Amino acid sequence: MQKEWLEMFEKARRIISPKEVSPFITYGTHSCAILTDSKNIYTSVNISSSLDISSTAEKNAITKMLNNGEHRIEKILLLNELEEVILPSKDCFEYLVELCDDIDNTEILTDLTDFKSIKLIELLPDWWGTFREKKN
Repeated sequence: MQKEWLEMFEKARRIISPKEVSPFITYGTHSCAILTDSKNIYTSVNISSSLDISSTAEKNAITKMLNNGEHRIEKILLLNELEEVILPSKDCFEYLVELCDDIDNTEILTDLTDFKSIKLIELLPDWWGTFREKKN
């Protein structure tokens, strides 16, 4: 399992490259690597805008994954521009919980040194949509 985290880290680290496109749009200050149940890794960076059209690295990586016909996430790793492991934003927690049908087993890395992770369900234990999960 450590091998997967290290591969994800390397792929996410390689694409961090903060750039300013204009005085209003920057990108590349955060990166995300997603490992699917097919063992494919999808990566992307964030896009920040002065308008409300910004997009997180997580959502951009998810879009790549979905465009490739996949939707089952096993692991998620996020980095800031200092190459530090960070957690998804609260909005992305909600997005991930809505997307992942196995929130009890989807892992998010919290510490690369010790390969510590947290399950997605632990981040939103009282999620409003759990009734849907219980119905199935």
